[in-house]
Amino acid sequence: MTPSKDISRLIEIMAALRAPKTGCPWDIEQDFSTIAPYTIEEAY
Repeated sequence: MTPSKDISRLIEIMAALRAPKTGCPWDIEQDFSTIAPYTIEEAY
């Protein structure tokens, strides 16, 4: 995949996880302040 396609796919996944009706309840509840502490952990 090209970098732009990789980012597009990531955005699609994030949108699906945060979709109000069908998304993951935990992901829907997150905002920047609640997810920031886990960002580095998730990157590895």
